[in-house]
Amino acid sequence: MLFSNYKLKKSSSLPFINNRFNHPLFLVLCLCLFTSLEDILILWLELVVNNWTKNHNYLFAIEVPNPWAGYIDLAIHADDNNHWAARAIKNNHISLSDDEFIDFLQKVKNSTFAVFRIKWQGSVIYYWMGITNTR
Repeated sequence: MLFSNYKLKKSSSLPFINNRFNHPLFLVLCLCLFTSLEDILILWLELVVNNWTKNHNYLFAIEVPNPWAGYIDLAIHADDNNHWAARAIKNNHISLSDDEFIDFLQKVKNSTFAVFRIKWQGSVIYYWMGITNTR
């Protein structure tokens, strides 16, 4: 999560916040720390999806024919078999780490799924990828 390293502590000036995501001070903190609405949207999407998936984010991939528009370009190095997209293509369904989950959300902007045009191992392929809460 974006705030995994940030901890609020008990003090006389700030009330102790057990669930920082449901507290009005959290919104103020978000607005102060982030410079763009896109960052706030990604954070919000991360919170909503993590609530839905109970912090177990899985990604599935389905090859699709060449779409006419609306895809996201993604280049994967030929020897990078550990990239989340490469793993999803090989296995059709993978578990995402927190960093991979955030990277996926940043790529798809305001969604939990997208069609990717992937340049990998000398070819161009199209995959529909999306977050799910099941294995």
